[in-house]
Amino acid sequence: VVLDHGTAVWGVVAGNRDGIGISGIAYNADFGLIGNGYDGFEEYPKTISAILEEALLSLKAGDILLIE
Repeated sequence: VVLDHGTAVWGVVAGNRDGIGISGIAYNADFGLIGNGYDGFEEYPKTISAILEEALLSLKAGDILLIE
């Protein structure tokens, strides 16, 4: 299912190193999600440029931006 793709990607990137399943390549990483704001209730979802701007403004030195 396409909707589960991001979950699988985050598992590879930030999966816990707990001896169960896989360990992510950055298992101690903190991560967040910025989406288009469309949850079925908003009339106008965010534009791609607005999403990118929000993401870029929230980054700190050493952060990684994953765009899917």
